[in-house]
Amino acid sequence: MSDRGLLDETLVVMCGEMGRTPKISPIAEGGTNASGEIFTPGRHHWGDVFPCFFAGAGIQPGRIIGRTDADGGLPESEAYTREDLAATIFHCLGIGPDREFQDSTGRPYRVYRGQPIQPLL
Repeated sequence: MSDRGLLDETLVVMCGEMGRTPKISPIAEGGTNASGEIFTPGRHHWGDVFPCFFAGAGIQPGRIIGRTDADGGLPESEAYTREDLAATIFHCLGIGPDREFQDSTGRPYRVYRGQPIQPLL
């Protein structure tokens, strides 16, 4: 894509998750999570880290942003949210933070509420 000049107007984003925890979670049988759902021992998902690869559409090439702990389960540097990820994508697509849409009753909603990840731009 770079050789053909396609990255000037194309945004490539690939994200994933860190997968399952390497150890069994030490939560008592029948325990609950923050939402009150039953949370039993097991290898749960690590939802605090989601590595992403960005290319094109104004993204600075070769940047590595953020750092996790040795297990890859928790951020050790500045953490960004899913809302920040969405804001970065919309920013690269030329959609500003004040853009809104309306639901079926006419109530306005902002397209995104996060902040673009500045070290990428």
